[in-house]
Amino acid sequence: GFNAVMREMVPESIDIMFLDEPFESLDDGSSEQVVELCKDIAQDSRVFVITHQPGIKDLIGEVISIEKRNGMAAIA
Repeated sequence: GFNAVMREMVPESIDIMFLDEPFESLDDGSSEQVVELCKDIAQDSRVFVITHQPGIKDLIGEVISIEKRNGMAAIA
């Protein structure tokens, strides 16, 4: 399915991956599939996901929240 196709697009040996807003235009089912793909890749690599969708954080193990405070970015 979807994960198999996406996994073919990711190099076999990757140390770190950054995904910027990968869920922006996806429905809930597709977003969950991307999260599962990220978990699969994270077994061998570090995966960082940047998103503004609060529901995604419940699907991901470790979350770092960054908020604007007085015009500056700060870890929440």
